[in-house]
Formats: sequence, C-alpha cells, structure tokens
Amino acid sequence: MTNFLKKRSLCHNIAALCGTVLLVFSLLCGFFFYTVFAEECFVDLNDDKNASDRSALERALENCQEHIEETERVLQKHQAERTSTEYDILLIDQEINKALLRIRSSDVIIGELGQEITSKEKTVNQLNNDIEEHQHFLGEVLQRINEAEQKGFMNLLLSNVTISSFFSRTNEYTSLRETMEDSIQSIDNLKLRLTASVDDLASKRQEQSRVRQQQQVAANEVKHQRQQKEVVLEQQLHVEKKTLEQIDEYETRAARIQTRLFELSGGGAISFGSACVIAEEVQRKLGVRTAFLLGLIKHESDLGKNVGTGTYLTDMHPTRDQPIFPYIAKLFGFDPDELRVSKNPGFGWGGAMGPAQFIPSTWVCYGGLVNTKTGTCGFNGDLIKTRDTLRIGSKGADVKRLQKFLNQNGFTIAQSGSSSPGKETATYTDEVAGAVKKFQERYASRILRPYGYTRGTGSVGPSTRAAVNQISFYSGPWQYRSDRDLIRQQTRSESPSNPWNPRDAFFASGLYLKELGAESDECKAARWYYAGSNWRSAVARQYCDAVLSKARRFQEEVDLLKREKAC
Repeated sequence: MTNFLKKRSLCHNIAALCGTVLLVFSLLCGFFFYTVFAEECFVDLNDDKNASDRSALERALENCQEHIEETERVLQKHQAERTSTEYDILLIDQEINKALLRIRSSDVIIGELGQEITSKEKTVNQLNNDIEEHQHFLGEVLQRINEAEQKGFMNLLLSNVTISSFFSRTNEYTSLRETMEDSIQSIDNLKLRLTASVDDLASKRQEQSRVRQQQQVAANEVKHQRQQKEVVLEQQLHVEKKTLEQIDEYETRAARIQTRLFELSGGGAISFGSACVIAEEVQRKLGVRTAFLLGLIKHESDLGKNVGTGTYLTDMHPTRDQPIFPYIAKLFGFDPDELRVSKNPGFGWGGAMGPAQFIPSTWVCYGGLVNTKTGTCGFNGDLIKTRDTLRIGSKGADVKRLQKFLNQNGFTIAQSGSSSPGKETATYTDEVAGAVKKFQERYASRILRPYGYTRGTGSVGPSTRAAVNQISFYSGPWQYRSDRDLIRQQTRSESPSNPWNPRDAFFASGLYLKELGAESDECKAARWYYAGSNWRSAVARQYCDAVLSKARRFQEEVDLLKREKAC
C-alpha cells in the first residue's frame, strides 16, 4: 500500500511539473506576442506627421482593436484554466476535510478500544483477587477436613460428638469444598474469556492504528497535491495579470488614437443645416423649440466647434465631476487625459463636454450611467448626515462612517489597531484629524481655498462634509445601462449616447430643457441650464438674453429654410 501511494504521488508530481512548464511556455508566448505585434497598434502622436495621417491612425486603431480581441480570447482561456484550478483546489480541500474526519474518527475508535481494554484488564485483576480469596477459604476448609480425618474414628468414639453429627459435619465440609472448587473454576473460565477479549481488543486497536497511519499518509498526499495546485494557481494568476496588462496597454493606445481621430474630425462640429435637422427632430419629439435649442447650443459651443481646451484633472469640479469622467471616456474608447473639455472660467468650474456642454454629473442621468453602489445616477443621500462640525472628541455613527471613507480612499488613519481598515471606531481622535487634514489639502481647491485657507484644519465643517459626501457618491463605480439611457430611447441608436456626438448632444439638451419647463418659459429654462439653483443671478439673466437673441436670428433662418423645404 505504501509503495502504491509513493508511485501515485510521483505521478502527480510529474503532472504538476508538466503543467508548470506549459504555463511558463504560455507566458513566454504571450510576451513574444506582445513584443512582436504591439508595435502594429502604436503611433507616435507627438510626431505631427503621424498624428495627422488619418489612414495611418485608422490602421493602427484597427490593429489595436484586433489585438484587444485576440488578447481577450487568450485572457478568457487563462481565466477558464484558473477557474478549473480553483475548482480542483476546492475539491482537494473537501477531500482533505474528509481525510481529517476519518483520522479523527480513527482516533476516537482507538481511544474507545483503549478504554475498553483498560476496563476489562481491571475486571481480570479483580477476578484474580476473587480467585485468591476463594482459594484461601478453600484451603481452610480442606485443612479442617484433613484435621477431622486425622483424628480418626476412635477419637470420635471417645469424644462427645455423635457419629451422625460427625458424618454430617464431614459431609458439609466436602460439599463446601466442591462448591468452592466449582466457583473457582467458573471464575477462572471467566478470566480466560476476558483475557481472550482483551487480546482481541488489543489486536483491533493495533489494526485501527495501522488504518490511521494509512489515512494520515493519504491525507499528507492530498495536502501535497493542494500545494502543487497552489503553485499552478499562482502561475496562472501571474499569466492572467500579464494578459490584463497587455489589454490595458492596447486599450490605452486605442483610446489615444481614437481621441486623435475625433479631434481630426472637427471635434463634433456640425453645419447649420445638419444642426437644424436635428433640432427640428428634437422639437417634434420633445416640444423644445428648434430656434431656441439652436440658440442655446450656438451660445454654448458654436454648434460644436468650440468644445473646450481644458483637461478634466485641471478644470473639472474635483469631487463631483472628476471621479465620473474616466468612466464616460472609457465607455467610448477615449483617453480621459487627452480629451478636451471646457476650461475653468475663473469662477465656478469648467469641465463641460461636447456641443451641449454637459458636465459629467449631469450627463450620467441622461446618458445611462448608474452608480452601482446605489443604483441611481443623481446624488442620493449623505454619508455624513449631521450638520454639526466633527472634531476631536466627537462620537457617533457619522464618525465611524467618516473613518471608513478615509481608509477606503487613500487617507489611511492607522496601519493597525484602532481606526485601521476594518477596525474603525465611533470616536474622533487625533489620528482621524490627521487623516482629515490630508484629505482637505488633497482637495484644497474645493475645500480650503474658497475660504482663504492653505492648510487643513482637521475638523469636518460644511465644505469638508460636502466634499466627503460627493466623493462617496460620485466615485462610483459607475456602469452603463442601456435601459437607463434616456437619450438613446429618443434617438433609437444602437450605441451608448455620446456627449460629443451632435445628435446625442442635441437630444440631451432637449430632454434637460423640457424638464426645466422650456415649453412654457424658455428664459427660466436657459438660466437653470446655465446656473442651476443660482438661476436668479445677474449672470444667468445675461445668459438668457444672449441665448434668446441668437434664437431670434435662428428663427428667421429656420423659417426661411422651411419655406425652401430644406429643414
């Protein structure tokens, strides 16, 4: 049996070694594939000639997409192999548990046999004592009988003892001797049976010990198999990680090429004739006046010609829009770092996208993106609910939620112990204040500078609370859902709504303006579109005047085109 187990273990070792060799070979092939073919989807965008060659860019983009698809197929294969290995480990774990249960069962049986042997050995010892007592008593009886026989019959005649009483007593002794001899024989027979039983139990215990030893050998072999599988799994995860890195590299290159092609196409610019056709479609479906919509988008982006020169990390609202923008860019294969948005005007924030100049936090509710943690697109509930300032000494559920937020967003309070990740408390300590300071200084443009501060305070007041609540929600993760894409429902497009696509942008504006009541009060809707809750401000009124002025001119052109049946 032992030799068989050794041979089987050797076979498993050889199989594991072969699997390892195959994995290494697969990894080397992946690196070769990456090294040899990656250059096919690379274009030096810093070279003006290459960056302006549309056909070269399109070829490179096509190559990138082919490599992405091929590498994703390879990834699926690796993931399937890894899943199979994980399942094997799960089965091995179950087998290990069964083996350990069998070993524990054997230990129990061996223990019970030992107790039974001990009990029966005690009984045998007691029987030995009983036999000794019986033999001692029997010896006394025999001695008395012998004494009586030695006195003889003549002595009996000279004594006062009658013959009948003599024979009666003699018979009693004889009967007692016979009884004692029978009792000793019975006890001796019982002792022999118990001794045989003890020997049988000892044999069973020895056999059970051999079984346990075999079970332990089998369990050790299964554990060794698990160790081998863990090595294979580690290698598979390494291969899978490298494959994912290849896909990320291809996607990054494709996004940059896609962004450059988008810029070469005019960045979403659209002629008045095409814009008029789309705006007329919006009016038919949503009731927003064609000339008013044209006037608003003309004022926002000159019908898509001026979609901005800013970048999202510099010009967007840092806690509200910056976290969302990469999700939107990735949805369309754009590089968020290279895609242009509106610049920060010096008051408020920039970061508006495309012809309709939607900010990301507004776009998501029209373009079908949903926060997977809440299932909503709009801000939904505060993480910190109290309106009191949180500072050192504060206690409560808000403090504990604040600690979890800080630990989960890169502002670790402590590496271990109290307030460390997973061990957050409800007490606002010096360590919490230190993490809050780091958070405040990271988002100084949003939290500190508007109030004239340059260093974090460590206390959570209105601006810090608002930033925490916004990041808690807007950091997502976000996921596109076609059933929540309101623009797509209107355009009947087969693709996700794109803020840089003119038709999608026009319909997004139409939906928003309709919600703002543009059918009954265009000026108020325009002011809300621009300033939100500050729609009563002077700058919002100026925005309304500019949009309606352009709308009046567009109305004349629309009427002319209608007469010519061109719109």
